[in-house]
Amino acid sequence: MKISISIFVLMFSFFSYSQENENSIYFPQEQLIHPECDNADDKNACLYNILEKQVLAILNTKKNLKLIKKSKKDTLAVNYTLIATDEGLLNQESSYTHINSRKLSGKIEPDLNQTLKEFPKFKTLNRKSKDLKSKHFLWFKYLIQDTAEGTTLNLIENKNCYKGGIIETIPIFPGCGNADNSESRDCFNKQMQNHIGNHFNYPIEAQKKGIKGKVSIIFTIGKDGAVTDIRTRGPHPILEAEAVRIIKLLPQLGPGTQNGKAVEVPFSIPMTFKLD
Repeated sequence: MKISISIFVLMFSFFSYSQENENSIYFPQEQLIHPECDNADDKNACLYNILEKQVLAILNTKKNLKLIKKSKKDTLAVNYTLIATDEGLLNQESSYTHINSRKLSGKIEPDLNQTLKEFPKFKTLNRKSKDLKSKHFLWFKYLIQDTAEGTTLNLIENKNCYKGGIIETIPIFPGCGNADNSESRDCFNKQMQNHIGNHFNYPIEAQKKGIKGKVSIIFTIGKDGAVTDIRTRGPHPILEAEAVRIIKLLPQLGPGTQNGKAVEVPFSIPMTFKLD
């Protein structure tokens, strides 16, 4: 009997953000100015409002409203991550959208991603050096309500709906060094997959009982680089325990940072146990 484990690309996102040390290389923060916002008093709010109108127009199409109603969700959150090039255009490879629903993401995100291709050229203030990639995060959260007229979406006000000019570095796996962010990400994924493959041991009891399937494991890399808060969801406790054992064997890592400050970073890894 052939036994194996498959590991997909790791997914991770950053937690908190705080602004300290105004004299560091990260401040003043980069600012993207939409051409329609040149004369606006609050240029960040202007950018947010322009994009929110585009997002709502997409969600309000007949096709998407039908999908949203079938999802039976009470709220819907749409996130944008924007990275500009030196020329003031959006970096199409690094900018992306995300919707907080697996059922809806594959069906609505392509429509949202189309807005990225249609963005005009920005003016960029406080542009950083090429090795420091500033990210701009925008959150749109809607309350979903069914009325006599049909399904409606109402924007939920959020004071933290936009954070811009944030420079992130992902956690560093031993041996990856201080490469730039794209190289660090590839190195981290490779080293993590090597770690899981080297420590993988398909439990004998699971083999005898024919237990197989995908285990989703979530954990946090803390501000000190230590792995904490390990959680799992899978087809059987035996496979979940094996996934936890492997993650607990991870070495001390370098922490992820935002604007030079160490932050907690949550990771999600799907491990698929196979019996052929």
